[in-house]
Amino acid sequence: MVCAMANVMAKDQGWAWIITLASFISMALTTGTVKSLGVMLPTLREQFSTQTWVIGLSISLTTAFGIVACPFAGALSKRLTPRHTVMIFSLLAVIGLIMAALATSVQFLIVALLLTGFSVGAHAVMIGEEAIYFDKYYNVSMAVSQAGLSLGIMIMPPMTQLLLDIYGWRGTMLLLAGLNLHHIVCGALLKPFQTDPVELEDNELIKRSKKHQVQENSVITNLVHYLDLTLFTNADFVALLVYMLCSGYCFTGWLIYLVPHAMELGYQSYKSSLLATIGESVTS
Repeated sequence: MVCAMANVMAKDQGWAWIITLASFISMALTTGTVKSLGVMLPTLREQFSTQTWVIGLSISLTTAFGIVACPFAGALSKRLTPRHTVMIFSLLAVIGLIMAALATSVQFLIVALLLTGFSVGAHAVMIGEEAIYFDKYYNVSMAVSQAGLSLGIMIMPPMTQLLLDIYGWRGTMLLLAGLNLHHIVCGALLKPFQTDPVELEDNELIKRSKKHQVQENSVITNLVHYLDLTLFTNADFVALLVYMLCSGYCFTGWLIYLVPHAMELGYQSYKSSLLATIGESVTS
């Protein structure tokens, strides 16, 4: 018992800050990749000989699909572990970028970019893990991890434009896929939080009891249980969800369309991508 208690991880210290670092990198990669796709929008529009809104919609569906995948990520993390869930979702996102590099039609590109949205679900699981690892310094941890958003948007646009000029859009997609492999490494850092052995035993009994209860329920009831859909009966949660959807819509539009609109106003590609960095620096 003494040895087991010695291995118990204290909250707000030790490995908890490694989780924060992993979440920071994950946020930078997730948001930075979406911004990179926005920088590539004019090139993709010319490559597939289509209109701006078609490619813009394809990129925006990446984030939308990722948000839809979040409940499934949470459900899967219960069945497996948060570590394995993040690694699986991150791998699917990398596969999506590789497929996008091989796309020969807009339809194929849309399917590939939908897979890329799995990175949003992976980051949602990492945020949940921060809540487990932190108590007193949870707000600090969240502030540090969310700062990855600013870093991703500040660094990725000029870097993406440079890669476009050197390797073309297909090569850039492949390099973005390689960069997002680090997301899998971040998932591997999610060690299970160790608690009091007595508490672990009690939690195990509770899980067995719930599992037995779920087996006796209907398929719909089980689905509601695993996806935590009962949250949608909470008025505060629904109000927050509506706010997040509206603010996310405006933010995603800024991510995607800033560079192409700046180019249409006469700015060169590098100046347009630099505007994204300046804009994020000011808003941060």
